[in-house]
Amino acid sequence: YINKTAGRPDVSLDSAMTPMIDVVFLLLVFFVVTASFRLIEQMLPGTLSAQKAGNTEQTEITPTPEADFEQVVVRIGWDGVSPTWTVNDQPVADTNALREILNSLASIKPDAKLILHPAAAVPMEFVINAWDWSRLAGFEAVAFAVNQQE
Repeated sequence: YINKTAGRPDVSLDSAMTPMIDVVFLLLVFFVVTASFRLIEQMLPGTLSAQKAGNTEQTEITPTPEADFEQVVVRIGWDGVSPTWTVNDQPVADTNALREILNSLASIKPDAKLILHPAAAVPMEFVINAWDWSRLAGFEAVAFAVNQQE
């Protein structure tokens, strides 16, 4: 139907907007369905410290005065099935014991530098868990150690 007075077709705006509204709602449904609602891990605010092998200090796990330790080194090993933990070269039985040790050390000296030193075969899941436990315990400075290639 052509409107003789205006010289252009008489098209209703309602019929032209309906497909556009449908497309917008389909896009909305698509983005809601594909969105991930779990907490996104941000970039870890840790630093890397390059240390030569054999350059470690033996310190007590639970020192009483604050001056007894400047840093805590948590080594994460892998026995093929599960991680093995050592804190300042002293073995730790399991993850619960590691958390208790980290909590007690952080309560004594939270500004001590904590260095996570994972072996190459350790899955990243356990390294991130150790970092999370360190931050939850209250350590202010958590760093990652790397082995220098010679």
